Amino acid sequence: MPIFLIEPDHSTLQNNSWHITPEIISSFPIINNYSAEINRLKKNTNSLLDVSVEERLDFFDALTENWISNPSNILNKYASLGISFLIPFLKRSNLCRLVKSALYGNIAFLDTFVEMTELGKKIMAHPRGLITHWLAGNIPMLGMISLVQGIISKNSNVVKLPLENGLVLPSLFADVNHFVSGFNSEKSHLWKNILESVLFVYCEKENMEGQKMLSKHSDVRVAWGGKSAVEQVLSLPKKHTADDLIFGPRSSFAVIGRNSLDIKNLENIALKLALDTSMFDQQACSSPHTVLVEKGGQVSPYDFAQALAAGMQKACRRIPKQPVSADEAYTVVNTRSEYSFSGEVFSSQGTEWTVIYSEEKGLADPCYSRVVFVRPIDDINEVVPLVNQNHQTLGLLLDDRRKVSFAKKITAKGVDRITDLGKMNLYDYPWDGVFPISRFIRWVSMD
Repeated sequence: MPIFLIEPDHSTLQNNSWHITPEIISSFPIINNYSAEINRLKKNTNSLLDVSVEERLDFFDALTENWISNPSNILNKYASLGISFLIPFLKRSNLCRLVKSALYGNIAFLDTFVEMTELGKKIMAHPRGLITHWLAGNIPMLGMISLVQGIISKNSNVVKLPLENGLVLPSLFADVNHFVSGFNSEKSHLWKNILESVLFVYCEKENMEGQKMLSKHSDVRVAWGGKSAVEQVLSLPKKHTADDLIFGPRSSFAVIGRNSLDIKNLENIALKLALDTSMFDQQACSSPHTVLVEKGGQVSPYDFAQALAAGMQKACRRIPKQPVSADEAYTVVNTRSEYSFSGEVFSSQGTEWTVIYSEEKGLADPCYSRVVFVRPIDDINEVVPLVNQNHQTLGLLLDDRRKVSFAKKITAKGVDRITDLGKMNLYDYPWDGVFPISRFIRWVSMD
């Protein structure tokens, strides 16, 4: 079974579907000599090495400005796929902070040797070489997090596309190609070169020879997805010098302290959490599924559940939900029915959103599809034993007096990120406990 080349254009889109279907696979050209293709890719990337990090950051910043000024195009087309999170991520101010955080505060390390007086020598950060990104189909836009960082750090990038939503990024790159034609010639030429340093491919999951080929050429393997997907990547043979960056299955939740919520801020806080829940339809690892509300405050856990329901309705108007499958609808309806006897269910008329209040202890098993559970706790320290390394993000509303002490305890158990409510799905750094760019470079020194 072959490895297919997916060109960044719209020619393979059928019936406005983003999926790579068996019917259209035959239209993809086959890569007959993958090693030769990788050599070509690396040659293209090497021709870009003298393009500074500053120029790369400027390009992505100009791109977001273009999107904002033309909202009816890119933003509308990819609205249901999470494009909105890309705008703050691609802003120069954000990417610059991201790069600096991994480069000891100086992005120039990626361009030349810089004197480090503490070491008594000059050091420089070189790209690792070839990064292969295995993307997940449920949230394809998240793959841009690692891909853009691979581009900024001057690596060659292979993007192994999934069946589900596999045409999203090639189509997005094709649209970017169209938009940059309106840029000045220098930025337009830069994008053309960047495009030549990225290779979109598809290889069937069962094609182990093809998967091994992708792995053996990689200097860094980045895997997004569920347990079986990332374990398959990890099981593939690789160079002994290769590194792995795994964004596997994790879940997130929120905690609200008794002294942090009152009638005045109730509506605003509920809407923020509703937006966290609604973005990506809870498919992201950073999406909350359970909200634990401490008793004894001005607003009871039950009252918060009611307010969250109103917030979910508002969020649904702001972030319209895509139609769900029959299986997903059945799961939502079945969950509502189950809790109608043991709690209270607030929901839309259809399966757009659901808030379930119950007196149960602990974190609920994720149901997804904008189903969020609200549960009371007597004290925030009850949460600590519930946490393990499978938990990624904690959305926290807690008074400053208790916040640091609680944060130390809960991050020691496994939570990697603590954010304000309303920011759970905003990409920041470190992510999943790492600074990705620091894994995409190698440090060299010169006396």
